[in-house]
Amino acid sequence: VTFDMDGTIYNSARLLIRILPEVIKNRKFVVAFYRVREELRREGFRGDIRREVLTRLSNRLMMAETDCEYMIDETIYRLFASKINKSLLFKGLKEFIEMLKSKDIRLGIISDFPIDEKLLRLGLYFEPWRAVVNTEDIGALKPAVEPFNNAAQLLEVEPKYILHIGDRESSDVKGAKNAGFISARIIRFGRLKSEADIIFRSYKELLF
Repeated sequence: VTFDMDGTIYNSARLLIRILPEVIKNRKFVVAFYRVREELRREGFRGDIRREVLTRLSNRLMMAETDCEYMIDETIYRLFASKINKSLLFKGLKEFIEMLKSKDIRLGIISDFPIDEKLLRLGLYFEPWRAVVNTEDIGALKPAVEPFNNAAQLLEVEPKYILHIGDRESSDVKGAKNAGFISARIIRFGRLKSEADIIFRSYKELLF
């Protein structure tokens, strides 16, 4: 089983509320950053993602690359990770992970952002993760197949036997299906509409 991180393992909406004052203060930069990342996703960009984001963002905002790099580190990576803690974990997630471990099911994470500090702050760092895949390191954002293929190789399991759980249709569900994984989508609110093989609102629904 592989998990997405943000919005799948923990409540990213509650995190956004925590950091809202900082986000509002740097709204123009944060919005531009995410727009550039989504451009790369739509284009199917392959290569040095951080460098490409930095180049496009600095040009768009007419900022020196050194200033832009500092802002990315401080207002995106550091800020978001620093406000995460165990209280943001989705209910039932720990029980679900314990159940998977008891059945010797291999675990992995596939995320478009750095993973280790978030795991540490969520109290999940020392879980037996066999695959920890940051798509920036792979050079292709989800739904590209490369991060999923890399996770399958690390897990030493054929893709058709791997369940990927995520919260985004366009990246997690599409990416999992592109790579031949079984797909599951967590939809906590709204209509339960998705192309995923499994749709659920709470991890408690997955316990067996």
